[in-house]
Amino acid sequence: MNKIFMIYFLIAVIFFSIGFGAGAFVFNKNNKDNIQSESFKAGWEAAKKKLEESKIFPIKKEVHSLSGRIKDVNDNSIVIETRLINPLDDESLKIRTVKIIPETIIEIRKEKDRETIKKEREEYNQRVEDFRKGKIKQLPPVPEIFIQEPAKIDDLKPGQIITVESKDNIREAKEFTASKIVIR
Repeated sequence: MNKIFMIYFLIAVIFFSIGFGAGAFVFNKNNKDNIQSESFKAGWEAAKKKLEESKIFPIKKEVHSLSGRIKDVNDNSIVIETRLINPLDDESLKIRTVKIIPETIIEIRKEKDRETIKKEREEYNQRVEDFRKGKIKQLPPVPEIFIQEPAKIDDLKPGQIITVESKDNIREAKEFTASKIVIR
């Protein structure tokens, strides 16, 4: 009986030692990963700041419009998927919620018919010629090939490409209020 007890006791001590050693190893590894993660974040932020200060590529401090594809339409908001303004920005900024209020202007952009475009181009070319000859003093504006017509929130559908404008700086906003939405 004493021998069996000693064997069980030894087995228990061995398994306890293995478990304790494995726990200490995992705890140290997690702690090390956490320290490395914090160190990586600090390094990333420092590199990001240095790159922004270097002016290698200009990074806008304020953004008031962006374009994207509608993912979801709700009663008073839409969810859009857009590209990052700065490639170093947080990936979660690719998905944004746009609140729509009664004051939000919603328009749909439509292409003019070919005959209208052709006629406006001919008139424009004639005015450019008059400008060259000195008959008029100011160069006329280039005719637009699109018109924008009023639309409603019901015209917004998943999959559409839109441009959203806001009075607020939306550079890092995951949710914002639209002042204007143009369906393209």
